[in-house]
Amino acid sequence: MKKQHGGAAAKKYKNLVFDIGNVLVENRYVVALENFGLAAEAAEDVYEKVFRESKDLWKLYDLGSIGKEALAKEYASRYPEYASEIAWLIDRGEDYSLYFPELYEVIDQIRSLGCGIYIISNYPKDFFENLEEKSPLGPFLRKTDGMAVSFRVNLTKPDPEIYRALYDSCSIRPGESIFFDDKKENVEAARETGMDAVVVKSPSDLRDRLVREFLEGTDICFSGE
Repeated sequence: MKKQHGGAAAKKYKNLVFDIGNVLVENRYVVALENFGLAAEAAEDVYEKVFRESKDLWKLYDLGSIGKEALAKEYASRYPEYASEIAWLIDRGEDYSLYFPELYEVIDQIRSLGCGIYIISNYPKDFFENLEEKSPLGPFLRKTDGMAVSFRVNLTKPDPEIYRALYDSCSIRPGESIFFDDKKENVEAARETGMDAVVVKSPSDLRDRLVREFLEGTDICFSGE
């Protein structure tokens, strides 16, 4: 066995847990809006309004508390100047996401070592069903060992309860698990529940990290236990 690297692989893990957006999939909502016809500055403005300035509305969508038509109406009432653009983004924005088959193959290799593979993600129902049914990520998602997805459990990160929902439903121990997310606040919340967690910059960054720390001769899983 090769010498272990510092960081994640210095500890054995039984379970790897992943966020979806900008971890397993690269969401490109600004690119989508530009393709719809907005100038770059306007596309950035719409993104800012939808996902930051009025993120309370998108949270309702993640929770499954509101459908996409009602969501579009709520945004239209706040931003009438962008009503059609936001409605289109809600309906078609996910079509512009990028997928990373090589990343999914790496995770499958890690699974073969005996690791459980899980998902904790804020994702609305319509978008998630599109991932499962129509995207290259679908076969990967169907092979995971368990999930806590926001619209199913009516919880969103960084609420610690969404992490506990996965532990309870799948009978996994946080101390044997590591979580990968693109947001610092979600990583910190995971750590508060007892699970190791790291921030990743992109799906490509995640792939490189997994290869480096989990496949290059390191014994990181409780295989068969």
